[in-house]
Amino acid sequence: MAEPAVAGDEFQRELLELFAAEAYEWLAQIQQALARFQASLDPSVRSDALDVIARGITSLGGSAATIDLPAIQELVFSLLPLLEQLRGADSMGASETLAKLRDSLANITELVASNTGIPATVTFEAQQPGLRHAKELLHALHTLRRTQMRTAPAPRSVIDSVIRLVQQDLERGYSQVDPPTLVAQVDEVCRDHDDFVRRVQSALPFLSAAVAALKSMSRQPASNRPVDRTTECLQTVDQLVDQARQRDAVPLLHFFQGLSSFIKIATERRLAISAQRFGAVETRLAALGATAQAWLEAEREERTAIVELLAA
Repeated sequence: MAEPAVAGDEFQRELLELFAAEAYEWLAQIQQALARFQASLDPSVRSDALDVIARGITSLGGSAATIDLPAIQELVFSLLPLLEQLRGADSMGASETLAKLRDSLANITELVASNTGIPATVTFEAQQPGLRHAKELLHALHTLRRTQMRTAPAPRSVIDSVIRLVQQDLERGYSQVDPPTLVAQVDEVCRDHDDFVRRVQSALPFLSAAVAALKSMSRQPASNRPVDRTTECLQTVDQLVDQARQRDAVPLLHFFQGLSSFIKIATERRLAISAQRFGAVETRLAALGATAQAWLEAEREERTAIVELLAA
């Protein structure tokens, strides 16, 4: 008389094993779809992801009902109203609902494991700590920029660079950003700016010598122009113009643009340039190292403000 019971137990065990395998497969699909939903702002991508989650939930709940696991069935079908709340919600408004959904999915996974004795092959952890909503962060960065412009109306190239990075993430469909990754990108921008200032400082002796040569040339016959040196000087200055523009180094950009025009005028002798005018250019060149360093210090202050904002 014991054999039927043993056979029944074996059959039930096989059913539970089959249910566990299917449940973990559906939960894995739900997990992947949930990740797509959170990573994208594209309405069609988010809608498709929610459809996948809904199908997984319906299949899992139906299977739990088939083998008489009412606790799992009830909890699974309780997720459907949460999905409806997510439809049409923006990334910030969906945060609380997504947290509830993840908690419930984690509980369901634990119930499947405890009721079947089969260890889970999928896990639902809370949203990665520290992630920031891109739209919210973008708004905060613009606010920071306005605040700093009121206190020190210098160009804010680091903040502008970070704003562009976050905007690019949004354009690529990412609704969230990782602050440590963003800080690393900020540090990369700052290192690039450090390198640029070093290039400026290393070019100053050559530029000063070239302007001095132009000053001397202005008092000589046209046949004695040091054309090769002037050409090299213009190439250097124009390269610095491009590099300053790429980095939003406005004080340096304006100076190098003016220096380029001055060198061309002096070389072509379209206008008579006084010794006082040459002296003014030489004075500004002598002060350019300090100007570049001041710009760099302002950059570092921006970095500190941005890191504090990301940590808030």
